[in-house]
Amino acid sequence: MTMKLGLVSDIHAEAHALRSALEALVARGVDKILCAGDLVDKGPDGDEVVALMQSWLIPCVQGNHDLGAVESARLDGGSGLKAQTLAVLEGLPVTRRYLWEGCRVLLAHAAPYNQSTYVFPDDIPKAFKRKARGFDTDVLILGHTHRPMCVPYRGMWLVNPGSVCGQRPRDSHTCAILTLPTMDFEVIELGCV
Repeated sequence: MTMKLGLVSDIHAEAHALRSALEALVARGVDKILCAGDLVDKGPDGDEVVALMQSWLIPCVQGNHDLGAVESARLDGGSGLKAQTLAVLEGLPVTRRYLWEGCRVLLAHAAPYNQSTYVFPDDIPKAFKRKARGFDTDVLILGHTHRPMCVPYRGMWLVNPGSVCGQRPRDSHTCAILTLPTMDFEVIELGCV
């Protein structure tokens, strides 16, 4: 058997882009959708994006911008988000673990130990290298960099769907499908959906 995981990350309050990603993933027959964080900030639709994720029952982890919105609201009320949205963001875990098709899957926004660590296939931070054995996973799904990747690293796979958002030049405007246990990886360009 195989399992098709739909992956989204770094939505940054772009509800239209998120709807496009969800429609593309459902059209391709995914079994489950996961989100690697950064639901809010930068775009205009933070409350709507969080509500969409909840209505679709999509498991999410807390990204650095999600945490930043909560902290900003606490300090000066400056997030512009509804209290209900902030409560959801505050309650998001930093990591989630799954076992599917014999594969141990760990979902985090950046490194599992830090929501702001950038992990690129050609630039692995020293702290990440030191801690990697302790992740105890076959597949580590990340976001944060806005760059898609699926690369082997020290006995695990590092996977990133890129960013659903597409407003800035560094945004990939993508989502992805990861098939377990074969590790087939498909990046979906949302501008083409």
